Amino acid sequence: MYSPLRNSRVKLSVGQIFWHEVGQGPNLVFLHGSWQDSSQWLRTIEHLSPYYHCFAPDLLGFGDSERPNLHYSIDLEVECLAQYLDTLKLREVYLIAHSLGGWVATSYAIKYPDRVQGLVLLAPEGLKVGNRRGRWQTASWLIGKPPLGFWWLRSIYPIAKLLGTQNKIDGTAKFQTAVDSLPSCGAVALPAAAG
Repeated sequence: MYSPLRNSRVKLSVGQIFWHEVGQGPNLVFLHGSWQDSSQWLRTIEHLSPYYHCFAPDLLGFGDSERPNLHYSIDLEVECLAQYLDTLKLREVYLIAHSLGGWVATSYAIKYPDRVQGLVLLAPEGLKVGNRRGRWQTASWLIGKPPLGFWWLRSIYPIAKLLGTQNKIDGTAKFQTAVDSLPSCGAVALPAAAG
């Protein structure tokens, strides 16, 4: 069943919040990254709308949400998210978040654990990841568009085979193939849709 995309605004105590909304079913709330706004999620929420009720707000100070003259912090964004969800009477949600949104979503989940059904984080800010940073940088180099890193690795494969290091290239190729096979909205385990 087709649901039209709706754009809405609501006035909260700290400022006005803008959001995109579409679909029906379990509530999914998508939080954007540092240099983005809610439009980064449009293709994803339209794809999921037959199965889920999707909300993609602009965080306070981003996109079409108000930019009040005050000190911005993660705590402020968490409280703004809490007010937003309260206003919409969304008591139980799944949070899907990228970058800065991941930091806000995690902080919200820690503060309001009974209101978060699940949490999906994509390259979240504010988390210490140890030695994984290098791996993420390599992965982004390999899956970039166009995937120049992948082409380069394939071109040196004969040399790697002679040196006995082709297994590393084979593993990287499997990673690239797995990424290419993901649907445009990413691979996320979500609850079964109603109905």
